[in-house]
Amino acid sequence: RVAQTIFSNLGYIIDIARNGNEAIEKVKSGIYDIVFMDLLMPERDGIQATVEIRGLGYQMLIIAMTATASAKTKQKAIASGMNDYMVKPVKIESVRNILMKWFA
Repeated sequence: RVAQTIFSNLGYIIDIARNGNEAIEKVKSGIYDIVFMDLLMPERDGIQATVEIRGLGYQMLIIAMTATASAKTKQKAIASGMNDYMVKPVKIESVRNILMKWFA
């Protein structure tokens, strides 16, 4: 809900996946310019989902979203194929900055 509110306030409509498997299915059935991927999700975590998405050949931006601010977790996320890393709690300004960084 927080993410939905933030993106709505920025003028975007988003799809939400409840778990890593659903995230993969949404990527396979839609067209996305960017995916904000939570690292801790049920069934398949964000790292596993990203590895699968990249293995399928998808090249859209994938941004990690996590409560863990450690360098080790960030390195693991980037190594899995994610393009960038955001630490929760995510604020509207953080999302705006990521979007400006990658799409401006």
